[in-house]
Amino acid sequence: MSDEVISFYKRVIEKLSGFQINAAKKLDYSKCYPTAKFDKQSIMWDLNYFKYYFLKLAKIDFDEQKLENDFNTLTNFLLSADCNYFLYRNFNSRNIMIKNGEPYFIDYHGGRKGAFQYDIASLLFSSKADIPFSLREEFLEHYIVSARKIK
Repeated sequence: MSDEVISFYKRVIEKLSGFQINAAKKLDYSKCYPTAKFDKQSIMWDLNYFKYYFLKLAKIDFDEQKLENDFNTLTNFLLSADCNYFLYRNFNSRNIMIKNGEPYFIDYHGGRKGAFQYDIASLLFSSKADIPFSLREEFLEHYIVSARKIK
């Protein structure tokens, strides 16, 4: 990945953390659809999407009950995080537009109140972005530093 692309990712990450923290203070979450917050049901929808549209379609054998138990454990863990931020929920490279060299975000249809970790994970682990593991760690650290500066 070129230095220019790395620098741009860092600008995107800075803008994302600011957006999530600052928007959380201004938004009327009652306008979010289908739900105002990323709650247990929302997480289970995502996990079941993984089960039905990846595991089952790929014909990967798994123990249904053990997987459900793991889903419940993961969901409870995720909900223990601070969930008072704007969760973009669809944050990936396709939803970052560049105008005059600056990043802008589009496609907020899944946005709601939630934990901000979800979005950085979506960006860093997007299969289409193909970010090397070492850069994922660097970008995550940059995200944490950026968020701490805003809070």
